[in-house]
Amino acid sequence: MEIKTSTEDVFTRKKWRELYIDQLGYSINLFLIMATGSIGFCLSQLTTSTVHNSASAIYIDALKGAIVLFFVSILLSVACTFVRLIIFHKRYKGIRYELPFVVASTFVCQIGTFGAGAVWLGYAAFRTY
Repeated sequence: MEIKTSTEDVFTRKKWRELYIDQLGYSINLFLIMATGSIGFCLSQLTTSTVHNSASAIYIDALKGAIVLFFVSILLSVACTFVRLIIFHKRYKGIRYELPFVVASTFVCQIGTFGAGAVWLGYAAFRTY
């Protein structure tokens, strides 16, 4: 059985930390791109909507609600990225500065608002078609 030294353990943790930071960045960017595309889809549906029945007011209101939720998701992704940039800047200067709760909470809220926007968009499609 091979015993690892403490430097190998730190190196392994450092590699896992870098992987975690990369994956978090990819996830933030993925939800940012999907929210932007969803806003574009909702806006195109609002401008070219040919729905003329009793549910059209509900459809338009649901699309507007989805747009608001997707926009809040975009704002939260920008906030999460900004917090991560502050942390990286402080670490570059040699200051031990961690805000894991803030990063995690903004990321979870970003995913939650994106999911809520997707539900609103699904509701609009379900009520209309």
